[in-house]
Amino acid sequence: MSRQNMRKLMLGHPESFPPPVHEGSSVLWHLRDLLVWLQQRDYEIDPGLIEVAETAR
Repeated sequence: MSRQNMRKLMLGHPESFPPPVHEGSSVLWHLRDLLVWLQQRDYEIDPGLIEVAETAR
């Protein structure tokens, strides 16, 4: 998924998009939060990837 597509999703769903963990000149999110959010919207996300993202968090 491109950065531009993620930005469209963020702007299109401000009420449900995961909150960032850092805001400044760059905005950062935990990967796990984004993957779960995408999975809840019927994107196919490998459960193993979510597990790795949780571990890395």
